[in-house]
Amino acid sequence: DIRMPDIDGLTFLEKINQKWPFCKVIFLTGFSEFDYVQTAMRNRALDYVMKAEGDKAIIEAVKKAINIIK
Repeated sequence: DIRMPDIDGLTFLEKINQKWPFCKVIFLTGFSEFDYVQTAMRNRALDYVMKAEGDKAIIEAVKKAINIIK
């Protein structure tokens, strides 16, 4: 998520990219602010799914990650 208690999602994404460059990150969030989406995608997030989109959007994002990893 973008906003978490100890670290925000964008900072966490940076750390993941540094330590595990092949890891695929999907943001699942309730925040639709364009700046967050844009920053996440520019920093190699695979997808940005709104919680309100439901299970289908989440499943599609995970399938996309699996296909890329394969």
